[in-house]
Amino acid sequence: MLNYFKDRIKQKIFAIQDSGDEILVEFELGGPESNRDVRLYLELEVLNYLTAIARSSDMNRVVIDKAGVKIKLRKSSSGHQYETLHLSGLQPKPENVSTTLSMPSTHKEARRLVSDWKK
Repeated sequence: MLNYFKDRIKQKIFAIQDSGDEILVEFELGGPESNRDVRLYLELEVLNYLTAIARSSDMNRVVIDKAGVKIKLRKSSSGHQYETLHLSGLQPKPENVSTTLSMPSTHKEARRLVSDWKK
């Protein structure tokens, strides 16, 4: 089964910034550069649900923890084979900025924190 995916996943290794976090590796399954028939179906009801959650967020984004992708290989009645992607995860929730963030209040504590970052 692993051999099936061996040539279907493209790996890119680079170091750029995205939303403040460094991307170390990116994997792409399918996509516009793929010659395979890979489909993702999203119903309007699901899109509206996710949009409503995003609108309730300070960041206008949805977070799905423990996110995963299932891939199903299907065969049509004509014999054509294609893959469908299915997203899974915990209940979607709004992404919000933490209100419990705090910075050190003393000069000594701030210097200790900065010196830890350099390690």
